[in-house]
Amino acid sequence: MHALVLPPDRFRDLLAETGGRVIDVRTSAEYAEGHLAGVSNFDVLAPDFAARAADLPRDTTYFVYCRSGARSGQAAQILRQFGHEVYNVGGYDALAAAGFETER
Repeated sequence: MHALVLPPDRFRDLLAETGGRVIDVRTSAEYAEGHLAGVSNFDVLAPDFAARAADLPRDTTYFVYCRSGARSGQAAQILRQFGHEVYNVGGYDALAAAGFETER
């Protein structure tokens, strides 16, 4: 199993290496307030999260984040149950502070 939260520098490297997909697992309201540029939003607390996770392609590496890293940890566990390679990359504020491009 992967480390609990992947540090931002390692995340940046792995994302470049794998060409993976980044998913914001916060609520749509949190996402609207600001998110990493170009990422999808799948609310981990939404009733359809597991179904959406099951439908994702299995040949892609996924990187998930939330506000603090707790919900993204839950999301990573669910994605792994469906056979996905996934990394929890922690919280939005830390990623923004580490220089990842953001947008609203």
